[in-house]
Amino acid sequence: MTSSATAFVAALLLVTVTNLMDEVHSIQFKPGKTYPDYCSTQEQQLSREIPELSTNSPLLSLNETLKLLHVTTVIRHGDRTPWGRHTCWETYLDKGEDTAEWDCSISSLSAAPATIAIEELNTQDLEYGETLKSPSKQTEISYLSGANPSFMFEKRYDANYSPTHSTHFPENLGDHLGGTCQLGQLTLRGFEQQRYNGRLLRNAYVKYDKQVLNSDSDPDMILFDFDEEETETQYGQRVYDDPSVYFRSDDDQRTIMSGQALLSEMFGDIMAHHLNLDANKHNPVIRVHTSDRNRDFLAPNEEICPRLAQVEHEAKQSQDWKNEFETSEEARTMKKFADEYLSGWWRYADSDVAMDCFMTTACSDRTLPYALDVDQSGTDQNIIDKYRSGLVDRWVQFHTKREWFIYKYNSYEYSKIVTNPIWNDILSGLLAFSDADKHEMAKAWPDLREPSKFALYSAHDSTIMALLASLGYGVSDGRQWPAYASMFNIEIYKMDLGPVESEHKWELDEMFPTKTAFRLVYNGQVLDHNIAGCPDEEELCDIDMLIVHVFRFSNITDWEDICKVERVDDKDDQVVIKDEDDNVITVRRRSGNAAATVFLFILTAFIFSCTGAFMMYVYLTRYNSVKTTGVEQSLSLNHGNDIELTNALDAAVTNSEGYGLTPQNDTVIT
Repeated sequence: MTSSATAFVAALLLVTVTNLMDEVHSIQFKPGKTYPDYCSTQEQQLSREIPELSTNSPLLSLNETLKLLHVTTVIRHGDRTPWGRHTCWETYLDKGEDTAEWDCSISSLSAAPATIAIEELNTQDLEYGETLKSPSKQTEISYLSGANPSFMFEKRYDANYSPTHSTHFPENLGDHLGGTCQLGQLTLRGFEQQRYNGRLLRNAYVKYDKQVLNSDSDPDMILFDFDEEETETQYGQRVYDDPSVYFRSDDDQRTIMSGQALLSEMFGDIMAHHLNLDANKHNPVIRVHTSDRNRDFLAPNEEICPRLAQVEHEAKQSQDWKNEFETSEEARTMKKFADEYLSGWWRYADSDVAMDCFMTTACSDRTLPYALDVDQSGTDQNIIDKYRSGLVDRWVQFHTKREWFIYKYNSYEYSKIVTNPIWNDILSGLLAFSDADKHEMAKAWPDLREPSKFALYSAHDSTIMALLASLGYGVSDGRQWPAYASMFNIEIYKMDLGPVESEHKWELDEMFPTKTAFRLVYNGQVLDHNIAGCPDEEELCDIDMLIVHVFRFSNITDWEDICKVERVDDKDDQVVIKDEDDNVITVRRRSGNAAATVFLFILTAFIFSCTGAFMMYVYLTRYNSVKTTGVEQSLSLNHGNDIELTNALDAAVTNSEGYGLTPQNDTVIT
């Protein structure tokens, strides 16, 4: 590891400093005020507690052994300032308006690597630009980087700011938000939301007798036993060190600090204990794995994937979009409302901007336009007579549905493109727990990580929307915008059936062929039963069912081609895909004329209806299974997802080498 890389690792051990005088005012939500679910009040977050596995399921009633092996958590950052300098309504940026200036009482701290770490690097005889090859030496350097004494550096956005608001200060100076906050900065309220997420994770997955935390819980359901971890003080072996904990974030302040707040709350007690035992008093260093912000993929990035912009454009040009969001009665109502009360619909053509304007204002207790303040205008009879009741909720729903439409358009194409590298990264940590051939898997997935206990992805609302949508119909209804500090968990369990009654053992063998199961929990709600192919009555599903769903669009090797813009040649009725230099990559025929398109649609519907009927027969026969790529999958189908699963299994047959399974040409029904 170079000195600059070491500085990067050490600098990303960011701490926070808060203005304690502002703490109560900044954190507490106002009593009696109506907050959208988006804001994540204390009451709203309390409802997201991670539930224990249900003891009422047929699986758990058989008393088989389950052991929790791993948890991957994807979070949305907490409460933040606006991500852009918007003109949300006519008076939004006027001097004296509380929306024109944003001040922050929370800052980031960073540190250069300790001198002892630099001295150790200098003994390695590294060439210019060369990195350390030894993982153990990298870990040692990370540990030494936290050595004391060391200066901490607080980053404050106040260089172009006049705290006295003096008239001599030019208007063309100053930051975008007019105060001491940067665009999209995590607020103190957002920091506390992530601390609460850390507590939710502690309560679900950590045992610590000193704090009477899960002392009586089943040890197999515990991910981290801090009583055992107290003695593991050597760097590289502590519970929060790589590879036990994997922390991934893009390089936004709000995502990095959100992850830090969560991890500090989750591991803070054991870290403090280790620090007391460390004679050198080295500050622990947790690595944050990140990338250049404009090249990262944790959120939709049209710069590196221009096809995304094209899919969005196609969605907005579709007849379904026009019917629902341009010509419908509700669409005309929303546009009329914006023109009359919000200084023009043109300000809200982008739903992401519309939501940013409304939510950052409402969640920070700033002043909303009268018509958007439900506590003021919600009972205004003039507005009700003109626009019907529930106008503000309908405004939010309208923009939420517009955004989700893009993610779900054309069989979730946008979401699958967005999540291709995300699922690739997540699977790089999960595949170690599957039964795939490790040698073949390593060839197909050369960047597999060492098995970890906990992986944290600190990201955005768009990340969670895309992940949910990519899992298909039924996983999300498309009616909720992911709230601040939303949390999406993937739990991995190992199953040991033991001396189970033969009949039940056969059933369990069919349902869980790999003996490795997963559970999805989003904001406290278990989602497995909404995934095609997962059993209705269980909270667990075989891990291969998750892989079958996502690996077909998680091949990172193909992503560059997938992301190229499609250019239509109307003359030849072809889709021509070209690169940035206008070189032709591939050519394919467009769909035929309208009559042919209708015929194909009817034919496809007929074929799929037959397929659906057959799959329903399989479902009614209960535990009959499909053998795909050498792995038996239970077909306890649900929620009309039989066609979707059929497509997934078909892709698995031909593309199974994607995660190390031997490809086969036939699907065998037994």
